[in-house]
Formats: sequence, structure tokens, C-alpha cells
Amino acid sequence: QEKLGWDPIVDDGRIIGLVEPTGQGAISLEPGGQFELSGAPLETIHQTCREGNAHLAQVREIAEPMGIRFLGLGGSPKWSLAETPKMPKSRYEIMTRYMPKVGSKGLDMMYRTCTIQVNLDFESEADMRRKMQVSLKLQPLSTALFANSPFTEGRPNGLQSWRGDIWRDTDNQRSGLLEFCFSPDFGFADYVEWALDVPMYFVIRDGHYHDMTHVTFRQFMAGVARNEIPDGLPTMGDWANHLSTLFPDVRLKRFLEMRGADGGPWRRICALPAFWVGLLY
Repeated sequence: QEKLGWDPIVDDGRIIGLVEPTGQGAISLEPGGQFELSGAPLETIHQTCREGNAHLAQVREIAEPMGIRFLGLGGSPKWSLAETPKMPKSRYEIMTRYMPKVGSKGLDMMYRTCTIQVNLDFESEADMRRKMQVSLKLQPLSTALFANSPFTEGRPNGLQSWRGDIWRDTDNQRSGLLEFCFSPDFGFADYVEWALDVPMYFVIRDGHYHDMTHVTFRQFMAGVARNEIPDGLPTMGDWANHLSTLFPDVRLKRFLEMRGADGGPWRRICALPAFWVGLLY
């Protein structure tokens, strides 16, 4: 904040991220200390690459005097789950309690994996459909090409992408390959209908996170749990937050988010968007 002029993102009095003052990007701490840049919307791959290089220079300038360096990997190569630091973020506390109820590897996903994601826009519902269907089919190829998590707790784990294996048993209600997206007439409404029936994680009221893992968003809209929280009517902000807690191989928001690749070395941050832009545009 002091060196770059970015504004703090605060959760329960603790700084858990930074946002660029004009809204053109943010830095966040993921559950196990993974360091994530959410870049600005840009027009070309070259701009994205320049942004990434500038970000790397900035974090090096700040981190190296403190003896901190960064590894570009898809999975934590050494620490056990118990050894992994836990970031003090309210939404992560709710997720940590919930994950073991819906899969055997959700906590590993949260605390010990890392990804590079590519966000791409679309110009219409038909354009979204085409890009969604093609990119869903090719996510396994992306996982294989960018596999980069072969070590666990200091030893080879026998996998090229340990992260990819973890996602197979994290929470199948909200992740994986969405078969309904391959319908010839798939559209925005179909994704909404699916999202409505996925259990929620939380709602935020007056800066406080309320656990809502016992209801779907459809049930919340119908009045279930309305008396459990202040101002219990659903809001568009609640819906936007809910959409951010869905983890399919390709996530639909106001753009399409490609989620199949492992985290990797710096050159892959430029290579992965080039891969997807070349296929989809």
C-alpha cells in the first residue's frame, strides 16, 4: 500500500488484499497464502503480458528485502495440510468447515493448489455458447499441457497434475464438467438454473459473513433462512457472491473463466491466454 498506492481490502480489521485505486486490478491472499493478481480487462495478449511483468517486478521489489520469493507451481511441493498457513479470511473459515462434508480433497484444493486462469469476453449469448462448449471440451487438454504439480510433501506424487486429481473429489455439486452446457440451445438461463440449486457458502451483512451452506440460492429466494440473518432478503450482491463460489471447469460470469491449468512459471502466464485466444477468437 505504501509503495504502490493501492488501497487495502479489509476483512474483520485485517488487510487481506489490495485493490488498484481506479479498479484496474487487485491482489488477494488465497486460503494457504497463494498470492493472486486479478488483472485489469485488457484488449491484447501483449498488454496482459506487460501487466504480468510489471506485477512481478513490483512484488519482487517488496518481497525480496523480507526474504520472500515466489514459486509458480500448481501444488504445494513440501508442506502438509497441517503445516500450511491459514489466511484469516471469513469466507475461508466457512469453506474450511464445509469442504469435508462434500468431498475428500476440498481442503487440499483450498490450501495446497494454485492455478492460472484466463478470462475472455463474449459478444452475445450465441457467442458465449460456442466458446463455453469448445472450452469445456478442451479443459482436460489445458490441464495436461500445463500440468505442473508433481510433488507432494517433498516427494513425487506419481501425477503430472496433482491439482487436477484433487478437483475430481472436491465438491462435485459446484465443480467439474457441466454436461448441460452441451445442449444445442444452451443459454444464460440454463446456467442460472444450475447455479440456483447449488448450496451457498455465505451472505455478507454489515461486513459480517453469515454461514449459508445449509441452503441453495433458490431456497434462499423462497424464504428459507431469511430469519437467520439481518436484512434477510436476497440481493444482487448475494447473487454475485454466490456465482463466485461456483467452480466448474469453465465459469460463466460477465465473461468466461478458463480454470483447467495448473499454476506455473512466469512465461506460462503469457502462454496460457495465447493458447485460449488462439482457439476461441
